[in-house]
Parts: sequence; C-alpha cells; structure tokens
Amino acid sequence: MDTGKNEVRASLTVSVGVARTIQMVRWLTTLEGKRLVNVVNEWNETFNPDQSDEELLKAFGKVREEMFEVAAMLGQYENMVSGFLSQSSDSPEAAAPDITVDQLKEKVEELEKFGGFIDKINDQEEEEEDVEQSAPPEQE
Repeated sequence: MDTGKNEVRASLTVSVGVARTIQMVRWLTTLEGKRLVNVVNEWNETFNPDQSDEELLKAFGKVREEMFEVAAMLGQYENMVSGFLSQSSDSPEAAAPDITVDQLKEKVEELEKFGGFIDKINDQEEEEEDVEQSAPPEQE
C-alpha cells in the first residue's frame, strides 16, 4: 500500500533489568492499545457520510495502516516475551560448558600462542613495508 509517505523506522536498544523485562513489554503493549482506542475514537471522523469516494478510499488505507502497525508491534512484543521466557526457563547448568581447569589453561595457552603468531605476522608486514619505503626506486 503506497500512502505517498516515506516510512521512517528506528531500532531501539534498551537495557532493562531482568525483573523488569516483562513489565516493560506490558507497558509498551498498553501504548499499542491506546493507538487502537484512538482509531476507534476517530472512526466517525475518518468515515463519514459527507466524504468523497477518494476520501473514503484514503480513510480505509489510513485505518488499515494504523491497525497493521499495531499488529506488527504486538507481534514483536510477543516474540520478545517468548524469547525471554524460553531463555529464563533454560537451566544455567545446561548452558555452562563442561571443561576442567587444566583444559581451560590449555585453551588460554593456545590463544596466547595464536596471539603471538598474529603479532609476528604484523611485525613482518611492517618490516616489509619499511624495506619497500627505504629502497631506492628502480630505474629502467
């Protein structure tokens, strides 16, 4: 549906305490309820017997768009709650890797060796660049 408007959207990242997550989603959901109430309250002004056929057509689009946006937001909130509930029902023990202290030390040593390897490559590249820059230009 082309309403002739540019739709601008924003993604928000909000840090909320775990205990307040569902409370925050409930609050956001009430905002969508208020949007629906506004659609209903404005119904008689949106659809009235004195409007032209074109105005009636635009009114359908406006109301459908508003209702679609509310439905889309409710879908997002539903997904958020579903994801939150599934994460909170997972036991922390299941998420923790089964690793011993010795295995952890091995992994840290491997990472340190890899880091040293990367440092050597970077040093070598810098030396090559220095040599290239200090070398006299080749003559033909």
